[in-house]
Amino acid sequence: MAQLLVLPVRFIALLCQRQQYALFNETVRVNQSLQEEIKRREHLELELKLQATTDPLTGLFNRRQYESLFQRELDRVRRHASALSLCVVDLDHFKKINDEHGHDVGDQVLKHVSRLFVDTLRNTDIVGRFGGEEFVLLLDNSDLAALHQCVERIRICFAQTCFKSTGNEVYCTLSAGLNLLGPGDSLEKVLNQADLALYRAKHNGRDRCEVYDEAYA
Repeated sequence: MAQLLVLPVRFIALLCQRQQYALFNETVRVNQSLQEEIKRREHLELELKLQATTDPLTGLFNRRQYESLFQRELDRVRRHASALSLCVVDLDHFKKINDEHGHDVGDQVLKHVSRLFVDTLRNTDIVGRFGGEEFVLLLDNSDLAALHQCVERIRICFAQTCFKSTGNEVYCTLSAGLNLLGPGDSLEKVLNQADLALYRAKHNGRDRCEVYDEAYA
């Protein structure tokens, strides 16, 4: 009859401790792997959201996102009767800069003016790029006087900025059309009116801001 192998109690305890330690390490590894996967997916979701809502060159809101935010703000204006002002900005002779100095310089100009918008405006304000060299600013709780003062600061600073192109100094200016939103206004109506003011700014020599007036219509 075979003899039973009797293991010392201390050895059994040590074996159990090693098994528990190995199990603990495996649990830690699995948890770390899960946390990394969660972070990876969150980062991917954020990237997809940014791609869907922002302009890739300037980082500003794209037209689709801007229109969505505009509607949200307009709904708030209707509920609380608060002030909301809008500005359409267009860079003067921007095509000439692209044609004469190349798109790399043109991209520098677009990114610089976008930074001016972000640095000058408040976090509650909304800045969007409508494509090309056209931008839209939406200022919360702001009347036309405050909007005009803000855009003037941006216009002056932008006009003084020098961009380098193969040894040449390149300058660019902007024109802007300003408008005030009312509770019954639609996005299309307000933008069309701001465009009329922008056209007046271009007609009057560019590098200036114009406030919409019913006489423009």
